[in-house]
Amino acid sequence: MRDLAGGLPLAEALADEAVRGEAARRLATGLAAVVAVVDPELVVLSGSVAQAGGEALRERVQEELTGLALPRPLLRISDIEGDPILTGALRTALTQARDAAFDTTQSPST
Repeated sequence: MRDLAGGLPLAEALADEAVRGEAARRLATGLAAVVAVVDPELVVLSGSVAQAGGEALRERVQEELTGLALPRPLLRISDIEGDPILTGALRTALTQARDAAFDTTQSPST
């Protein structure tokens, strides 16, 4: 998506209808493949592109997705700031590392 921004901040670039339309087309194309396999009722858009594009981008992605995918899930923009996917992955990795380090149920190797 950064290539669409042309060096501008994402929020500024996505204010342009042509840029927003191309971003929506790209997002919808990727989502169509996921929707075909997973069949979700709801897709939550998050991250810097979703936050920068906001409701206008969500509407365009929904329109594009309508022409590409059956079924058609609802799309929502996440209210969570920052990078929730990275934060969740980090917390999961730390939990697994802590559990492995302090697991008292395994017998020592002999």
